[in-house]
Amino acid sequence: MSPDEVRVVEVDDGVTVLHTVEILGRSGPRALVRAEGLDAGDLVVVRGNERLRPGQAVRVEEVRGP
Repeated sequence: MSPDEVRVVEVDDGVTVLHTVEILGRSGPRALVRAEGLDAGDLVVVRGNERLRPGQAVRVEEVRGP
C-alpha cells in the first residue's frame, strides 16, 4: 500500500466490506478518493473501523449533531 492509499470499511446490507482507496486530495476533514467498488452515497464507517473485520455483521446507527 502506498502513502496515498488508505483502507476504509463499507457497510453493505449490514455486512462490512474492506476497500483500499487512493487519496486524490484533501480539504479539511474531507477527502476526494478513488476506489473500485465504492460509489457516491455508500455507507462507510468513520469511527471504530479499526476493530472491524471483512464480512462482519454490523448495525448502523445514525448520530445527529448537537
